[in-house]
Parts: sequence; structure tokens; C-alpha cells
Amino acid sequence: MIVWEITPTSATDYDFTPLGLEENFVVIVGWTDFDAGGEFGYSPDGYNFYPVNNPEWVNAYRPKPDFIGILRIAPILDDIPIGIYSGEPTYDDDPVTGDPWTMTVWEFWITPCPYNWRPMLDEDLTFTAWIEPEIDHKGNPMVGTIIFLLDSSNQPGHCLNDCRLGSEGQWAWDGTTGGHDDFQFLPEQLGFTVLPRDQTPEGIGYNYDTAMSSWVTNMSTVTVRCLDYGGWACLIGYVIGFFGEGAARRIDAPDLFVVDIPVDENDNHIADHWEDLIDPPSRDPLSDDDNFREGDGTDGDGLSLYEEYRGLMIRGTWHSLDPWIKDMFVMNFGAVPRDPDNGDWSFIIPNRAYHFT
Repeated sequence: MIVWEITPTSATDYDFTPLGLEENFVVIVGWTDFDAGGEFGYSPDGYNFYPVNNPEWVNAYRPKPDFIGILRIAPILDDIPIGIYSGEPTYDDDPVTGDPWTMTVWEFWITPCPYNWRPMLDEDLTFTAWIEPEIDHKGNPMVGTIIFLLDSSNQPGHCLNDCRLGSEGQWAWDGTTGGHDDFQFLPEQLGFTVLPRDQTPEGIGYNYDTAMSSWVTNMSTVTVRCLDYGGWACLIGYVIGFFGEGAARRIDAPDLFVVDIPVDENDNHIADHWEDLIDPPSRDPLSDDDNFREGDGTDGDGLSLYEEYRGLMIRGTWHSLDPWIKDMFVMNFGAVPRDPDNGDWSFIIPNRAYHFT
């Protein structure tokens, strides 16, 4: 909600009485926003807003929620039809509209995460934030420094059983060990200064969670990379300009200022799109309700809903598992020693995981 504080001023009106020209006090009898569709009322603190019946109590204006652009508001004035000095009736002329206040109602928007997206390793998402209108009521450009802030999950590996050090070693920004965020801004982006939260003693940056436009602008598009099949993050857009500062509203939900990555309305760190496709027995991320095949008659296969969603590398390929179907993984415990002459007495030959459905 946006509230503008209003400070009405007193005035006088000159009318004729039987004794000649006299002054009358002028009072506010109403307000107009010239059909912009907003509300006039009272605000004790510049934020909370209360409608009032007496137009002289009005000290705040709340624009229509979808109004963006140049706004004018003005008091409607009329005089008390009695002369100040003589107390005689005056000629009662029509109410007049006072001089309007002119201002620009601006908004800062950000695009949401696509609903039909779920986290995938090395997949990129783009988000755009922009200011409306581009020019204010004085002709000044509505530009500012646009800043994106990313708050990401940080889990070891990019799925349950695999991870990587990254393209340039252990602390490469795109690694998937426990020290790396699951979502990061691409470090090299045209038009942005991208900053890491962490840095090694050698000066290698990682966990890039801040992206700032390199110049003032009314629109910026930033790229976020996913580094975990089960990751989640929150993205916020912020602008600082000569006209003020503020957080970006989501175009799909103007009362929200945070972009959830992925879309996750039940806040269980699992993409709603995947849940809607699979329709699991439970949407509790810790649930384990696989009931097919019957086996020993018990439900569950030892993997929670979130773990099945995060998936496994099986025979070199990533798989998202099915929370309805029990999964079985085979290990060969009856093998002979691999190299007993050199002290390798392991009697277990690990296989790649096998997934039976």
C-alpha cells in the first residue's frame, strides 16, 4: 500500500455583501484525483490508512492499486456564506477546485519463476526487473541502480550420490560440494557487476549472490544458474534512484516482493510442478509412502519424498525417482577379493545403482 501525506492550506474568498466587498473563510468540502480512481483518507503515520467522512480531516491519499503514471490531486474549496467583518450574507458562488499537486506514481516490477520449471543441473533462468513509467511528470528519466539479491540453499552434491569440484577445481564457483550455493548468479554478465559472498585466500570468488547493474537503467535482466537438482532459492530485486528506492513487486502477485525458485507455494522445497505431475501420496518432504510392489507388506523404500525428488545418478545418468514405487538397489556381497596380494581384501564389489520399477 502506498500513502501520500497531504497538508491542506487555508485560504480566503472575496464576495459582495449588502455592505460591500468582504472576505470569507474558505473550507475544504471535498477532494478530487481527476478520475484516477484512488482514495482520500487519514493516515497517522504515513503508512496505515483510514477512510474519513470529513474532507477537512483528509491528510493522505492512496492510489488505485494498478495506477501507474502522472497523478494530480486537489482540494475542492467553498466559502462560508457570511462576511467575516459584518456577519452579513454574501453572494454564495460555486465551489472551486484548488491548485493540484502533481506527482508520478511509479512501480518496480520483477518477473516470477516459470511454474513449469524444476531445478536441473547447470540450467539457467533469467529474471527481468523494470521501472514504470520511464519518465516522470517533470520529464526526468525514471532510472536507477538495479540490484538483485539471491538467498540460496547450500547442500553437498548436486543429487543424493554425486558432486563435482567445478570447472576450475575445488573452489570453482560452479562446484557442487557442500561449500557451494545451489543457485548463483553467472559471474560474467554484460551490464552487471556480480559479487561473490565468499572468497578463498587466493582470491577465488564463489557463491555469487549479488548482481548490480553497471549503470543506471530502467530495466535489467539477470541470469541465475542452478547447481542442484533439489535446490531452492529466493530472489529479490531492489532499485535506488533519484526518485527514491524500493523492492520489486512480482507481476503475477503484486503483494509479494520475493521470487521463489522454483515455484513452491506449500514451502516444502519441492517444485509444485513436479508434485502436480507425480501427485505423491503425501507432500510432506520427509514422507516415505511408496506402496508398490507389496514386498513384505510395508510401505516405503527408505527414501523420503524430497530424496526421490532430488534424484540419483544411476549408470551415469541422473534420474528423479517415483514416490509411488519402491526402489531397490543391488550390491554384490559375495565376490572374491580384488587384489589380495596387495592387501585389497574388500569382499564387496560396488555396482552402479540399479533402479527397478
